[in-house]
Amino acid sequence: MDLIYSSSSFLFNYNPINIGLLFYNNNNNNLILPSKTYILKYNLIIINLDNVLINNTCCKINNSDIIIKKLNESNIPYLIVSNNCCKFPTSLRRDLKQINLGIKDNVPIVTNLLLLKKTLVDIINKNILPINKYNKISLKYPHIYNIGVIGNINQYTYLKSKLKKTKRSIFYWIEDDYIPTNLDYIIIGEVENNKQIENIEFKSLKWIINNPNSELIIMNTKVNNIILNNQVKYYTPISYLKNIENKFINFEFNKEQNKILKADLKRNNYGNINKFKITNNQLIIDNSKLDYYSDIFKLYNINYQEKSKILIIGNNIEYDLKLSKNLNCDYMLTLSGIINNINLDNNKNIKYVVPDISYLLL
Repeated sequence: MDLIYSSSSFLFNYNPINIGLLFYNNNNNNLILPSKTYILKYNLIIINLDNVLINNTCCKINNSDIIIKKLNESNIPYLIVSNNCCKFPTSLRRDLKQINLGIKDNVPIVTNLLLLKKTLVDIINKNILPINKYNKISLKYPHIYNIGVIGNINQYTYLKSKLKKTKRSIFYWIEDDYIPTNLDYIIIGEVENNKQIENIEFKSLKWIINNPNSELIIMNTKVNNIILNNQVKYYTPISYLKNIENKFINFEFNKEQNKILKADLKRNNYGNINKFKITNNQLIIDNSKLDYYSDIFKLYNINYQEKSKILIIGNNIEYDLKLSKNLNCDYMLTLSGIINNINLDNNKNIKYVVPDISYLLL
């Protein structure tokens, strides 16, 4: 694979828009703009797709396609990361082609769904079981893993097909008419707010209650739900779990559903039903973990221990900034999304602060 683009370097003369409308801590003096000289020193640029290149409706942000075009023409390799739980890389790449973002086919795209697949493959290959099950199941022989998926059909079919070769996994989907009681892992993805949501919420809680020794795999830790046209389009995993927990505590399920859930809780010895909490062990899919990127660094012949080699561009403080700290590399904070105020003095990895990615000078 050809990873280094052969075109000569250039100066990007695009004049960014909305310069007077974007503020950081209500003070434009906090903007730290990059220069061509500094940007050209990096051997790899990692760009968060979400709210940097596209928004929640998959529309380009401030001519981000121009930046991608310039990166394609430069000699700086780049890769795209996304917290997207619903799309696998091929599907997401197809969507990005439809909006002509211009990302080349040989540029890696890393999504949380891809990282989840890698995590499950590692679990199966290493014959790992949830902590609560170690004393109950012998690992002398390869274990057949029962895995439930609370999420959309894309997540379910992608994982089922990718792990089929292992011959050691059985997948269940939350919208099927079956309540498994032998799950090793329950995957919590982004759940679509559709006409079936109330039934899915009930079945989700029933799954969790009837599998007390299962481990929950949380596909991301985003707090805010995905909003489209002023309505929740997708519930994020943490928000979804809190919703179904509170819905039971506040008696918001219908009478028959509450009766069933209470019976399930008693049968599984949950103790004080009125103070019910989801207590399953949890595994977080965290895209700031370095081992997720080891293959990519080898592909690019990058020594990630050298601080000056990599630049991360994003506006997700929880993931992007954490990854930059793990890599000990520079970070460009874009303000083209919802972020909280940040103390630059406490975040030494933040090298640049820009209104949006159009300020990336090359």
